[in-house]
Amino acid sequence: MLRGCVGLLYVGIFLGAILGSKDTEEPSRDECVITGILRKKLQYENRLLYTKRYFPIDYRIGVPYGMVLRLANVTRLQKAEVAVSAQRLLWASVSVDALSAIQEVLMEEHPSWNYISEVVLLLSMVKQSAARNPMDRAAHSLASSRVRASGWKLVRPKALLDNCFRVMELLYWTCCKQNSTRDWDVCGRLPAETGPIAV
Repeated sequence: MLRGCVGLLYVGIFLGAILGSKDTEEPSRDECVITGILRKKLQYENRLLYTKRYFPIDYRIGVPYGMVLRLANVTRLQKAEVAVSAQRLLWASVSVDALSAIQEVLMEEHPSWNYISEVVLLLSMVKQSAARNPMDRAAHSLASSRVRASGWKLVRPKALLDNCFRVMELLYWTCCKQNSTRDWDVCGRLPAETGPIAV
């Protein structure tokens, strides 16, 4: 995991150089609305039901290290002063790939198929909205190539969704608290997470 974290840090530093550091760019209204809907979909009970209870005990899938994007990875990017817009685009890109990896092991008749499909669609919409300019798209290409070049790790499907949810909360909660879905209404502190920490 250390190799993936170090690689992600290098990607983050390069993205920061491309896009500038300490940007205060707010997410678009579309991003706030979509992530508000996504936040409801990714509530703990849904993650538990669709990516743990509907899977065999201790089931794991093989994914590149770069798809295991955790809070610690994002904190390192923030310390390296990587642009927030680059962090959001990286999160959306990695999350689409991670959820698509879960979807690939499911048959359409599986009880989790529709749920995972809906989450992938919402994440794809966030990714499209986050890539608003050529520099963002260049950063996305760089991040995607780094993910593909990573080693592999066995991960529980629920852990991938847990990481997706927590990183989204970190990157969007302060900026989207006044969107039209009224999901982001906490100000001054991170929302309390329910359920155990992803491993």
